[in-house]
Formats: sequence, structure tokens, C-alpha cells
Amino acid sequence: MTHQGESDHNPGSKWKVRVALVGLVAALILLGGLLAPDYGQSWDEAIDAQHYEITAKAYIGSLTRHPGGLKRYYGPFYFMISGLLTDALNLVLPGWQKVEVRHWVNYLSFLAGFGAFYGLSRSILKTTSVRLAAALALASQPLLFGHAFINQKDIPFMSFFLISAYLGWRAVDRDIRRGNSQDVSDSRRSTDFGKLLQDVRQAWREKPTRAKAAVLMIAGLTLLLLGELFLWQAIFLPFAEQLVQQAYHGTASAPLQAAFNRMASAAETAPLSYYIDKVQRFYAAARVYVAVGSLALSGFILSRLFRSALEPHLRSWRRRNLSWVVAGIFLGLATAIRVAGPFAGVLVSLYALGRSRRAALRPLIIYWLVAGLTTYIFWPYLWEAPLAHFIESLRAMGAFESHRALYRGVIYPSTDLPWHYFPGLMAVQLTEPAVLLIPLGLCVAVAWAVRKRLDRLQVALLAAWFFLPAVAIAATGAPLYGNARQLYFLLPPLFVFAGLGLEWLLQRIPVRWAQAALVLFILAPGLIGIISLHPYEYSYYNSFAGGISGAFLRYETDHWCTSFREAVETLNQIAPGGATLAVRGPRSAAEPFARPDLHFVSADAHPDYALGCKWAIIEGDFFREYQTIHEVKRGEAVLAVLKAAP
Repeated sequence: MTHQGESDHNPGSKWKVRVALVGLVAALILLGGLLAPDYGQSWDEAIDAQHYEITAKAYIGSLTRHPGGLKRYYGPFYFMISGLLTDALNLVLPGWQKVEVRHWVNYLSFLAGFGAFYGLSRSILKTTSVRLAAALALASQPLLFGHAFINQKDIPFMSFFLISAYLGWRAVDRDIRRGNSQDVSDSRRSTDFGKLLQDVRQAWREKPTRAKAAVLMIAGLTLLLLGELFLWQAIFLPFAEQLVQQAYHGTASAPLQAAFNRMASAAETAPLSYYIDKVQRFYAAARVYVAVGSLALSGFILSRLFRSALEPHLRSWRRRNLSWVVAGIFLGLATAIRVAGPFAGVLVSLYALGRSRRAALRPLIIYWLVAGLTTYIFWPYLWEAPLAHFIESLRAMGAFESHRALYRGVIYPSTDLPWHYFPGLMAVQLTEPAVLLIPLGLCVAVAWAVRKRLDRLQVALLAAWFFLPAVAIAATGAPLYGNARQLYFLLPPLFVFAGLGLEWLLQRIPVRWAQAALVLFILAPGLIGIISLHPYEYSYYNSFAGGISGAFLRYETDHWCTSFREAVETLNQIAPGGATLAVRGPRSAAEPFARPDLHFVSADAHPDYALGCKWAIIEGDFFREYQTIHEVKRGEAVLAVLKAAP
């Protein structure tokens, strides 16, 4: 980025900083591995694991590409990556439950965001020590640290949003630096499109007749194949439909008939149109793979034939555009997690246009095309109707179904929250130093930007990152719930500003040990909160709310009921064989940890035991006649309650 810390100018010091950062990240990875087995399963975790299994099958031909319902509007990319890594790590960690491995994988995605935050903050924070302190302040927030393990939705999106913004801004800055280089100017002239065509024409003239015939044949066959797949559909699809009709009526060849009989178990009752529809849907998906494969193969063959003419231009193109391609890929991946992902691309585009004006249009076209293609590849729900389904997902997320939210002692519908719901929660869920440093840093940013000590465009875009969505949501009353966890991707720029506030304070403290003491003072509340609340760190509330005890029954604490694990493990020790258990809350958060002989039943089945969390505790009407035998607590806050029949 444009501003460099003092240590960045010294190669030896720069190397030491990198070694220290690698060591810190390695220690944090190890810490995550030690803590991951302590956490319970969150409310939607089992459903999201099914999302991975269903989506993964779409890539091997399954016509079911999403779990249905509202889940179709969630991009599945992270669920797929998390599921694949969890399955792989589970092979080398046989003593761990799959949910424990998954929590470690979630935490690793959080650390990736930690690294991106450090890189992004280089544009604003001038010294390595302040950048590192700001990154640690973000990573040590108990709210985010707890979510880092159990939240497979919002934390990965926050991290990929951060990575996308960082890589995009980095691509802009690389272009600016190269634009001032004579070598790059020469390179750009050499990659002029007219020069490229001239070199290709010259190579064509030099090719023998047989090579020219091969080129024309490859191009012609590729065009014919694409026309058949997407326009005429006069050969492959009718042929497939005819084969299905023959198999349905029992007149197909023996191998085909045997295969149809094995796969079409409902052929005796299902109409022929049912199987024709399946063939058509399979064809619609398969033709994309065939088209991409044929284009890739044709492109490879043609590039080899014209290698001498294309290679210099391709090398130059890679030098100029590789950073934009990588940034576009990560923007597409962020979008394939949540539909809000393109907002990172908007921030990057504004930065590019503000820096390079019209010269930014060419790389931005590449950037958005790559992002769109990546999103399409990793979100099977978009395959049939990319634009229509994406717009549908965007509308669905803006008008989500109503939930209940406990805020300042009042239960609100999520569609009718007070405008200050999100900022009000952050004021009591972030640590006290963060809450105080953020507004101080904003004031410092404005003052230094006015004096041109900071880049005004970067400051404006960091402010827009948080304030544009936050103000829009407050103004429109967009539904939020779960303590506004959907908006955690808006928090990183606030910690960049907090870093500016810290930098301003450190400039007024000349003594090194006093500076170190101030940084430790800023980090201490988060570390204390993590230690005292583990493994329920995400239930953290600061002293402005009276801590977790003061927040109890005024705000939501363990709203994902991860405390069910501790309660069930207690029940495992005391319940007789064959005991029955009713759950008010997510049964999926309790089942993985229960003894095999415990039976889960409905509440009206007069169970031996009852387990409740969240609303069961808040509303206080949970199995009143039963006796409380165990409570999962932190401070005076009850997170889960276990009761026994009288």
C-alpha cells in the first residue's frame, strides 16, 4: 500500500517482522486446535453440513443443487470447503468428533481474515506495531473469537470479504506503481491489440496447409458443438429423450435397460414426463461442463499452434492482470458465500476509479468478469438462471422471515427493530477500549485527512465500508436477528480507525514501556473475557452492560445454544439407561453429544428430562413442574437449564 511503516524501509527489520508474524499465526493455529474440541454445536450447523453434502453432489451430476427453502439463497462455497477439509482432517484426527474438526476449520478461516486485515491496514496505519496491535484487538474480541469456532456463516464471509477488499486494493496500488515504470509502458505498447493481431496473422501465413486445416477444423467443430448444445438442440437432447422413452417402455438395449431399472425405482408409478424432465435438467447442467471443457481443449490446442506469436503477449498480460484475476476470484468466492459480497467489489472499483479514472476500466472489466464466473461455478443454484436467481437471492436476503430479538429487555420482531439495534449491540458487545478508540480514531482520521497526512480516498472508502450498509439497514428497517451477526463483516474498518486512535495516543507517550503498557491495557479486557467465558466467548458483554450477568434477560447470550453440549454431557453421567429427553431449542445441538441409549422425544411425551436454552429461559415457562437439576452458567447468566420429571 502507499504508506509504509518505519520498519518496512529496513530489509533486516522487515524480515524479522515477517518471521514474528508467521510465528504468531502458527501459535494461533495451535491454540485453535487446542480449544476447538471444547465448543458445542451451533443451531444451524447440522443443516449447513447437509448443504455441503447436497451441493457437492451437484458437481457429479445430481439434479438437486440446494437444500430447498431459504437455504437456496445462501451461497454454498464455504460449506463445501469446510466440509471437504473437515472430512480430510477427520482422517488424521480420529479421536475428534466431526463437529470439533469443523470448528477448527472455521477458526482457520478467521485467521485468514486476520492476515488480510493486517495487510489492508497498511494503507492507513503507519507502523508495524500499531498494525499488529489493531489486528490483535480485532482477533481478541471475545464476541468474534467465540463466533470464529461455531459460526460457519458470518465469520467466513467476514474473512473472505476482507481478503477480497485487500487483494482488490493491492491490485489497484500495483497498477499505479507499474504505471510509473518505463518498462511497464513499453510492455503495454507491446501488448496492443493491433500488434497481437499482426503477430497472429504473421504466424498464420507461416503455418503449413495441414496446420491451417487443423485450426479451421478445431474452430469449426467447437462452434458446431456450442451451437448444438445451446441453440439447435437437434441431436443430443432428442437422442437422450428417445433412449429414456425406450427404457421406460422396456424396449431399450439390455445394458441401458438394466441401468434404467436400477436407477428408476419409481418407474411403475411415475409418469414418463417425470423422467423426461430429469433428462432435460441433467442436459442443461451437463452442457455447461461440456462447453467449458471443449473451449478449454480448443484453446489449449490453438495456443500451442500459435505459441511463438502468443507467448510474449500472454506473459505481458499475466504481469498486468494476474493480480486482478486473483482479486476477482476471491470476490467471486465471497459472493458465493453471501450475496453481499459484491459490495467489496464496489469499494475496490471506487478505489480504482478514484486513483486511475478511465484507465481503471479495462482491469475492472476483467475483475468483474472473473468474479461473476467464479460465483457461477461455486453456486449451483445459479446454474439454470444466473442473473434471475442471484437477484432473487438478493431480494430474499433483504426481506428475510421474521425472528424474535431480545434487546434492552424488550422482545422485538426482527422486522421492527429500533434503528440503533446494531450500533447499540456493538457498544456493549465489543470491549471497552475498542468502543472508546473507534470514535477517537474516526476523529483522528478526519483531522489527518483534512491535513493530508492520510489518503482521503482510502479514509472515505473505509468509512463507507461501515456507514453505508449500517445507515441503509437502519433507515430501511431490514430484518436482523442473532445479535446482528450478519453484519460482522462491517467491523474490520472500525478497528482500522481504532488503530488510528491508538497511534494518536502512542505519539503522546514518549516512553517505550508506557506504550507497551497501553497496548496491553487495550488487549486485556478481550483476553480476560475469552478466558472467563470459554467456551461461550460469543456471549460476551462489556461493563457498559454490566458484563454477562448484567446482560442476562436483557440481551441474548448463548442464542445458538452451544451450551447444550455441557448440559448433555452432565446428563450422560446421571441418567439411567433408556431415559427420555425433550429439548426446547435445536435438538441437533444436543444429539451429537448424547449417550446412544438416550431417547429424544417430544415435549408432550412426558419425558424423564427436559433441556432448554434461550427462549425457554427468557420466557420462563419451560416445564415449570419439573425440578432443575443442572444449569450451565457464566456469572449469573443461565445459558442452558436441565430439568428432571418430579
